[in-house]
Amino acid sequence: MLGKLLKHEWKEVSVIPCILSAILLVLSVISGFSFLGIREGIADVSRFMTVMLWMLFYFALIAVSMGITIYMAVHFYRTMYTDEGYLTHTLPVSGRELLWSKLIPMVIWSFLTIIVVFLAVLIFGGMGVMFASREGMVSMAEIRGSIQELIGQLQLMGSGSMTAFILSMLYIMIVGIFNGPMMLAGAIAIGQLVGKHRILGSIGAYFGIMTIFQIVSQVVFLPMMFGFDGDNPLPLLTGTYFGIGTVSLVVTVLLYFVTEYLVTKKLNLE
Repeated sequence: MLGKLLKHEWKEVSVIPCILSAILLVLSVISGFSFLGIREGIADVSRFMTVMLWMLFYFALIAVSMGITIYMAVHFYRTMYTDEGYLTHTLPVSGRELLWSKLIPMVIWSFLTIIVVFLAVLIFGGMGVMFASREGMVSMAEIRGSIQELIGQLQLMGSGSMTAFILSMLYIMIVGIFNGPMMLAGAIAIGQLVGKHRILGSIGAYFGIMTIFQIVSQVVFLPMMFGFDGDNPLPLLTGTYFGIGTVSLVVTVLLYFVTEYLVTKKLNLE
């Protein structure tokens, strides 16, 4: 039954994120072509339009990421705690299965959003480098030289430190894919305990969770900062990422069990 729920949920929840992702990718291509507007001899109006397109692309990156996140939160609330929620909870499945059928698509889209944003930036930056090199503003030799210089600087910091740093980045990114959706679902579930002001309760719960998370993260980070001594920042960053990632993991697990308990034992529909 969970498979059927997931199939239905995926079809229902994916339309808007797919549209937003497609818009962002198309805009990245259009913004990439705008690099032609900074060539020598181009009119000032073309340069102005180029800058405006760059700003539009920048804000689109933020808007699409936030838009997908907000859409997922609204969909979770609507299908779990409004009139539509009554129909959802009449299905012959357990509360845990219902929760999983909502969380899994949210987690998948959390991951896909990162991929889409990365691809959009890659397309935009790649087209910028291509047009800049073609117009003679920068040569490929200069680009390769900059990359080699960066690699050389990283090698000076030590291969072991670099490997640990990369692993810490992957760790915090993977945990974040699960942490974001779980914080939304947990905040919404907690917010339903607040009488008639459930939406405000959910918003308040979300910011409350974020505040606690930030405080605990600072508690983890500060001892590392005071203990840092040296020119190589990688060990500090590595320890910080692993520490904050672990805090995120603990918060994610705790929020899951709190949310499951509220969904299965303390369900409060409008």
